[in-house]
Amino acid sequence: MRVLLVCVAIALLSCPAELQRRRRTVAEAFNDFQICRDLNISAPETMLEVYYGNEEIKTGEEIYADITVEFPEVGFAVEPGCYYTFIIVDPDSPSAYDPFWRSYLMALYVNIGSSPSSLGGLDLHTGFEVATHIPTSPIPGTGIHRYVLLLFKQPYGISTIDENLLCFQQFRLNFRVDEFMCYYNLTGPVAGNFYLSQFPERT
Repeated sequence: MRVLLVCVAIALLSCPAELQRRRRTVAEAFNDFQICRDLNISAPETMLEVYYGNEEIKTGEEIYADITVEFPEVGFAVEPGCYYTFIIVDPDSPSAYDPFWRSYLMALYVNIGSSPSSLGGLDLHTGFEVATHIPTSPIPGTGIHRYVLLLFKQPYGISTIDENLLCFQQFRLNFRVDEFMCYYNLTGPVAGNFYLSQFPERT
């Protein structure tokens, strides 16, 4: 009987659904999906609340790409008077098995402040839009992509006329989160989340 129970436990733990159920922290999820390794960043200790319309993003879940057409609403308990940077990247561009565009920049906002009416106080609309939000759009035949949403704390306001910043309005391929973080002396990520998506296959 003891041997049988052990075998059942091993089978459950090897099941992706069970791994998702027992995952307790966003840091564990980031490490399980090798996001920290691929982006060369530390794991966030806090989950970033993310909503596309009425759809809440649960860490590591697969979603239909079409729900991301709407601008995301994010939530985090901000520190009063501090600025934040929000980034979305696809590290699996053009595909996870050959990610020579790693990472594709999906959105970049800096100098984000707080608003009493926003979720958790964080209000993306108070920030400066560098790279306009692009909805999730995996290329057909490239499999599952990870879409990573990160929030960093700034030590000061970032100049919005800095050419090194404004270049990302056009150049989105091979965006290095770690280099951007280092260049602007960002702290974090203080919060993060991610989801999976793929081009729907015909059945």
